[in-house]
Amino acid sequence: MLIKERGIPPRILMNEALLNRLSNNHPMRYKIEEDLRKRFAGYKGEQQLDYHLESLTHNKNVRVFHDLRLPLRDYYFQIDTLLLTPFCILIIEVKSIAGTVTFFNEFNQYTRKINNQEEGFSNPLSQAKRHQRQLRDWLTMYNIPSLPIDYLVVISNPSTIIRTTNPNKRELSKVIHLEDVMSKIIEVTSNKKELVSQKIMNKMTKQLLKSNVQYKPSPEKTYNISTHDIVTGVQCPECLLIPMIRMRGKWKCSTCSTYSKDAHIRALEDYYYLVSPEITKKKLRSYLHLHSRRTAVDILSSLKIESEGDNRGRIYYLAPKLIQ
Repeated sequence: MLIKERGIPPRILMNEALLNRLSNNHPMRYKIEEDLRKRFAGYKGEQQLDYHLESLTHNKNVRVFHDLRLPLRDYYFQIDTLLLTPFCILIIEVKSIAGTVTFFNEFNQYTRKINNQEEGFSNPLSQAKRHQRQLRDWLTMYNIPSLPIDYLVVISNPSTIIRTTNPNKRELSKVIHLEDVMSKIIEVTSNKKELVSQKIMNKMTKQLLKSNVQYKPSPEKTYNISTHDIVTGVQCPECLLIPMIRMRGKWKCSTCSTYSKDAHIRALEDYYYLVSPEITKKKLRSYLHLHSRRTAVDILSSLKIESEGDNRGRIYYLAPKLIQ
């Protein structure tokens, strides 16, 4: 049963917004493009896992949560996918990586070799085990009866060759290819005695959803990019140039003559990721290059978003997706 769907990672959305609104010669563009490429590959791998897990949709004994970010004391920990069953909890971490990967237990890392180039990464098994410990502590914090917690590291690329220097076969069995994930889930969850009731399952489900905190990255903290670097204005949906001009209730591109009624939506979504989730009429006029205060009011009213404060100082709260 799917309880929490997977969304596009906020870091991907922030990176896309940055590439929309940084000058072509900005010194951080290449780094952002590389980061976006890697993260999008990881997201595609997670979507491939979701496809395989679709068969669990109608299984009431398996509850599926994607993209959980849970608080624990003074920090957060994030889990790609969590399966909650009456028998155990299964943490699944997805890695999208090509070539030949070798796990070095003694160095707590693994390497990837492709096209005669070798690169080292932190060991995803260590990450999964850390999440196992953190989740156990989290359950204790909310006085939820503990279940056995297991974990898997799933390699989404079917052509990836997996090797290890670790003679511990039990540890290696935690690393599998995507095609084997369902048989492994069945192995972990089948023919076992139920350890918790549906009432406890419901309590855990409710607390997981209540505690989940959406991550909102910051361009300044991530890339040391100031809001002064952000190009303002409405972007043309056709030629992608900025800014468009507001004319008779529509946006017009002065370069390719494209018209749009709602091009400001994407501009405000960019504002959410790059500047702030809060905006005022004055800031909206400056950001969208509007001359009319009335137009700013009309645009904000049309969004049907939450706001607070008096008319002059009213603050409007943007959302990640203003139109679903």
